Amino acid sequence: MNEILNLPELQSAIVHTGKNGLGRNVRWVHVIDHDDVGYFLEGGELLLTCGQIWPEDLDEQSRILNMFLAHQIAGIVFATGRYLNECPDTVLQFGEKFAIPILEVPFEVPFVKLTRKIHQEILKRQFQKEESVNQIPSELQQLFQRATSLQEIGDVLAQNYRFPVLLTDSANQIIVQSISSSNRPVNLSKMTKTLTSNIHHLLLQNHDPIIRIPCVEQEFIGLPIQDESEYHGTLWLYCETKQITQSKIRTVQHTLPIIKELILLEKDKIAKRRQFQAELLELILDNPKIASVLIHEKINQLGIQAQSNWFSGYIATTHELDSELLYIQCKNWINSSTCVSGFFERFEGKILFVLTFADDFIHITNELLRLQKDLYAQFHAFLLIGGVKTNPFLLKDSYEESVQLHSLVQFANPNEELFYADRYRREIILYGSLNPLNAGELRSLILPKEFFSEQGKTFYETLRCLNRNQYNRELTAKQLHIHRNTLRYRIDRIEQLLGASLHSVKLQFWIQVAFDLEVVSPTS
Repeated sequence: MNEILNLPELQSAIVHTGKNGLGRNVRWVHVIDHDDVGYFLEGGELLLTCGQIWPEDLDEQSRILNMFLAHQIAGIVFATGRYLNECPDTVLQFGEKFAIPILEVPFEVPFVKLTRKIHQEILKRQFQKEESVNQIPSELQQLFQRATSLQEIGDVLAQNYRFPVLLTDSANQIIVQSISSSNRPVNLSKMTKTLTSNIHHLLLQNHDPIIRIPCVEQEFIGLPIQDESEYHGTLWLYCETKQITQSKIRTVQHTLPIIKELILLEKDKIAKRRQFQAELLELILDNPKIASVLIHEKINQLGIQAQSNWFSGYIATTHELDSELLYIQCKNWINSSTCVSGFFERFEGKILFVLTFADDFIHITNELLRLQKDLYAQFHAFLLIGGVKTNPFLLKDSYEESVQLHSLVQFANPNEELFYADRYRREIILYGSLNPLNAGELRSLILPKEFFSEQGKTFYETLRCLNRNQYNRELTAKQLHIHRNTLRYRIDRIEQLLGASLHSVKLQFWIQVAFDLEVVSPTS
């Protein structure tokens, strides 16, 4: 999908939503000409419509979109200006939620030119790949064709040609390292650091499809993986100059279409995984008990290692930010964690998470706190964690507890503690269901209105300090920088306003409740 946007026929296209799905592979293009088009879909289609048959009924729109979702379409292009003035809101929400690109072009863009160009490109690439594979020595052809991952390709090259192989991605990060068993030990990461940092400069300066960088008795050979519209990475060979031959280099070059296809397939998997994650979240938050079988299917589909404990929640932020960068940070944390399995995903304006683990929760708190500190340092964001449950069907309850937790901890310090519902269980039971109006009403029943007047402000702050110091008068006077007689006068006045002695355990309890309600009540 990302490459299609570079076609001349789509220069006027606008990607409205679903940009996280631009890595989806387009298997074919199909025009929507009736409301049961799913019968003709096999998966991976880019759908084109001018909107003539697009229904107005929301239930019917939902039915069609769910049909598209089941077939894992690559995207939808709406031609607007005649039958539709703009893309329907339901479609835009659908694309954003499930990482399916929704594009808009003017009605004047001819679909025939668009379909012809994309189909020609699909067929051309298939032909080029077959041609390249046929140039590979027959003893290696099957090895390359059977490879299902980039690592397998690197291993085949390293073992058969006896030189270290690296693959860097478009961001110049090493994603594959393969060393033959006959190679002497080498530090490939260190050796390629300079090369990867200069790759874009080298590509601009070198029009040859091969980049040669000599070293002492060795040389780096870089084979860029790119086409007219996109750079996908570079395959690096670290060779002794006497061992490398032109025929070997040509053979490696013939593997580049296979490598490129695997890179694009990996991007396609990532986009589809985000769709499956969003589908699972929708099942969990909608009606998890009825959808229990589907929830299990999605968990297996995502490869989540289901454990005995589950919890959900979301990431709260103090200001607007690039949530995609935040998502990547969380995804990297999941990939590096050894004690939890699950995922983070953008869903309805938030980044939600579903995590599962086997041990006691206390064993993973340090890892979660480390993640929270990183998020707070970079994004001023922190985790709100619902209660731990025994199965995934209770994750809706866990998520709702994390929402209730927000108002209780929004003024706390995320660098010092982890905010999880089981720790704040009593507060959630007391205050979690209170809306701001009810919280303010309860607070006004505990503390009379005189405390909130200009004259009563001093008594309010004195009561707060007493509460914080567990009603230790000497410590309170010291912190307020007042004489004990002044404090005694203020306490007498406070007790008159409250109508009871501050020695009363019951009154002390309700005073604590009043101060806890500050974060919920609009009068705070």
